[in-house]
Amino acid sequence: MTYEEFLRTKEMRAEACGFDVDRDSITPYAFDYQRDIIAWACKKGKCAILTGCGSGKTLMQIEWCKAVSTHTQARADRSSVVGCAADAKRSREV
Repeated sequence: MTYEEFLRTKEMRAEACGFDVDRDSITPYAFDYQRDIIAWACKKGKCAILTGCGSGKTLMQIEWCKAVSTHTQARADRSSVVGCAADAKRSREV
């Protein structure tokens, strides 16, 4: 067994347990790549949005919450790094 084959035996994949979201229901302020990530996160069900600085994570998280809340008819919440709180507040005000 090669090392690469060994690593493949350790690979774990999480099955999708989410739901489909209509991309048209996502805010028009989102870029296409953000819509793709939001739709993927909703479909995957259990995941994290780990994108680079300035990629619009707050917008994606808020839209994800909106989609989950709409789908489940229940409250959805998100968590983020404490230092991002001021940015998140500004994003909600826009």
